[in-house]
Amino acid sequence: METISFATSDDPNRSYSLRDIFVLSLYALTTIVALFGNCLVCRVVIKSQKMRTTVNLLIVNMAFSDIICAITIPMQWLLCSQQLLNRYDHLYIGCAISKSIQVLSFYVSSLTFTAIAIDRYIVVHYPIKKIKPKVFIIIVWVISLAFVIFTAVSVKIFTYDFTSDPIITCQVVLRFDFPFSSDILRHIRIIGVILTQYMLPVLTSMLFYAKIIHTIWKRNVGDMIDVQKRHLLDIKKRTIKMLIIVVVVFAICWLPVNVIHFVDFYGNRLNASGCNSSTLYLIFYWLGISSCSYNPFIFWWLNHDFRAGAKSVWKYMTCRFIRNRDRISSTSSTNTLVNRKQSNISVF
Repeated sequence: METISFATSDDPNRSYSLRDIFVLSLYALTTIVALFGNCLVCRVVIKSQKMRTTVNLLIVNMAFSDIICAITIPMQWLLCSQQLLNRYDHLYIGCAISKSIQVLSFYVSSLTFTAIAIDRYIVVHYPIKKIKPKVFIIIVWVISLAFVIFTAVSVKIFTYDFTSDPIITCQVVLRFDFPFSSDILRHIRIIGVILTQYMLPVLTSMLFYAKIIHTIWKRNVGDMIDVQKRHLLDIKKRTIKMLIIVVVVFAICWLPVNVIHFVDFYGNRLNASGCNSSTLYLIFYWLGISSCSYNPFIFWWLNHDFRAGAKSVWKYMTCRFIRNRDRISSTSSTNTLVNRKQSNISVF
C-alpha cells in the first residue's frame, strides 16, 4: 500500500492556519445545518399522513442521503487524520470507507431528484400509470452502490494535522499497481463521476421538467371554470418550480468542483500524486458538499404544507423544552424546600 502526501504550499514556512480554520469552520457549519434541516424534513413528512405522497417520500430519501453526507464530514476528519493514518495502517480502510459512503450520498441525492422528475413526468403525461416510491428508492440505491464500488479502491482524501502547518494536506489512499494501475482507474472514475453523478442527472431532470412545463402551460386554463381545478393546477406549478430550483441549486453547487476535476485530471495540471489541496479547490469542494444543506430552506420557502408542518414540529419542541425546564425548576425548588425543612428539624 502506497500513500502519497504533500503540503498545500511549496514554502513549508508559510502558515495556512487561518485559511484552514476558516475552511474547517465552513464544513462544520454545513454539518450542523444539514443535520438539523434534513432531520426536520424527515420528521415533518413521516409524521403527517397527508404528506406521504410519492414526491415527498422521494424527498425524504434525498434528505436521508443528505444526512449521511453531513455525518461523513466529521467522520472524514476523524478517520482521515494524518496523525492516525501515519500511526495506524488499518485506518486507511476506514478512511476509504467513509469517503465512499460520502460519494454514495452524492449519487443518491442526484439520482433521487432525477427519479422525482421522472415521476412528475409520468403523473402529468400518463396519470393512470403510477410507480410506487419504494421502487424508485430501491433502483436509486442499487445504481448508486454499483457506481460507488469503483470509488473505494482509488480514494483521494483530505487529511488533517493539527500539530504543524499546514493543517490540511492531501493523500491518496489504497493506491496500487496490480492487477491494474489505480491511477488509470482514478482517471476513468473522474470522468465517470462527472457524467453519472452530475451531468446526466441534471440534464435528464431538466429535460423532463421542460416537457412537463410545456405540457402544463399549453393547457387552456381559461376553459377551467372549476375553481378547484385552477387551484390544483397552481399547486402543481409551485411544486414543479420548487423541484426545478432544487436541481438548479445542485447544479450550481457542483459545477465548479467538477470543472476543476476535469481540468486537473485531463489538463495535466496536477503533479504525479493526483492531489489538489489548493485554497480554490477546498472552497469549491465545500460548495459542492454544501448542497446537502439547502433543500430544507427551499422546501420551507415554496412548500406551504412543509412550512406548516415544520412550524408545528418547532412549536411542539419548544413547548416540550419549556415544560421540561419548568419541571426541572419545580423539582429543584421542591428539593430545596425539603432540605430547608429537614435542616430546621435537625436544629430543633
